[in-house]
Amino acid sequence: MPMVLVRFLLYYTPNDQFYVILELKPEYQHDVNALSMLCLQSPQGQSIPLSAIANITQTVGPLTVTHLAQLPSATISFDTLPGLSLSQATAAIQQVAREILPATITTSFQGSAQVFNQSFSDLGWLLLVSILVIYLIDISDNYQSFYVTSSSAANANIALQLVYTSK
Repeated sequence: MPMVLVRFLLYYTPNDQFYVILELKPEYQHDVNALSMLCLQSPQGQSIPLSAIANITQTVGPLTVTHLAQLPSATISFDTLPGLSLSQATAAIQQVAREILPATITTSFQGSAQVFNQSFSDLGWLLLVSILVIYLIDISDNYQSFYVTSSSAANANIALQLVYTSK
């Protein structure tokens, strides 16, 4: 038994957008023509049949619509070819998406590809902190002071903890 749902309008808020969906009672869901009996109230209080302001047609559509962050989304799964790294695969997919998809469509990776991309985005900070730690150790070694050595090690430990906990 198909359910008759109608996307009526898109409601915008400052941070999100929501689809307003009309649903018919179960006894009216067997026939698409039941939508023509649906009446809306005008700002003046008059009842207006939906068929007076909308074209009602029956068409084929998906049974479910996936969402990501409350927006309709499409999921495309992929696997890498033997000998091809995940970074090469994601770069190729991003290149094809830029060439084919319009600018109004946003893309993002989920799952292991997302974790992979995020891990490499943090790599620059990790490199910077490791250079700083090496510099602090070098300074303490040049002065050969226990106080400088212990404070440098403490500073390096604090810096590494800050980087690690910010993930």
